[in-house]
Amino acid sequence: MRFIAFALVSTLTVALSPLAADAASFYVRDTHAQNGISQQDARTVTSLVRTAVSSRSGDELAVDPNSADYELQPSLLMLGESYLFTVEKIRGQQVLFAAQSKLERIDQLDVASRSTTTAAIEEPSLPKRPVVAQQIPSNPTYIYQVPAAQPPTVVSGTTQAVQPQVINVAPAPGTAVIQSQTPSLLPGRKMGYWTVGFGPFVPRKLGSDKAMYGVSAGRVWDVNPRASVKIIGEGTFSSGSEGARFFDVAAGANYFLSQSNAETAPYVTADFGYGIADDVADRSAEGFSFGTGFGIQFFRTTETTLDVLLRYAVILDDVEGTSSNPSIFGARLAVNF
Repeated sequence: MRFIAFALVSTLTVALSPLAADAASFYVRDTHAQNGISQQDARTVTSLVRTAVSSRSGDELAVDPNSADYELQPSLLMLGESYLFTVEKIRGQQVLFAAQSKLERIDQLDVASRSTTTAAIEEPSLPKRPVVAQQIPSNPTYIYQVPAAQPPTVVSGTTQAVQPQVINVAPAPGTAVIQSQTPSLLPGRKMGYWTVGFGPFVPRKLGSDKAMYGVSAGRVWDVNPRASVKIIGEGTFSSGSEGARFFDVAAGANYFLSQSNAETAPYVTADFGYGIADDVADRSAEGFSFGTGFGIQFFRTTETTLDVLLRYAVILDDVEGTSSNPSIFGARLAVNF
């Protein structure tokens, strides 16, 4: 039995070792902004590349370059009306590989960032395929343009987005051409950010029918392009002389629905925590809380975003002397930064 167990463990170790060997940690440097690129656009590019790394299964995003296996250096250059987006894979002082995209509009960064980052990390090497070539000067940029309806293309370590013709292609020996998958839209802000909100709410089971005002603050982390997790605290207060109050602290998640516009995205949210409420007669309820809502987030490709949220929250405990759970329903405007 010991021999069989040893053989099974050995077999699993050998089988899983390639998977472990493929995993790596990557530190993303600040983006080089060149020739007319604003610092805000550069910070957006850095956030996009970090999000692309963190969404890869097995790979890790390092916060310290000294603990990373590799570093990624993004850069963005303006060429006339177009943009050249590059991601270099670096170990020590050596650039191991570079992937590049040519974009017609700045809002294409969210689409190209994941494929370009993936190409830089994976260093694709594929069989040759004939392409139309034109010799250009030494140290050329390899650009392969494809129709807008097709996904970006990788040519000898170069990812290219949306154009209807082939230009400036100088394939070196071993040049490879491959169609890559178009990634889902990605948020362009930082992976972790603060949120602060304010808005009117209507109370239930608090002995008042007057509108209340609510404030909130919390921390949110993007875990992948379609989801984020959060820790948030909120307080809701009577707007008049009545003393109704509602407080809760909760952890939850946001899920972004399918969208065609990277700038604006609807989402649903839910959270679970602990809350305290007082009605106008100063009777209390204290216990677990649950919240849910539907919102829309704007300016997703910038570091500062805006949320409009319809929210409902309830404390799962009765107000003293009653059989009613206190709750609030209302709208909140939040700034994420």
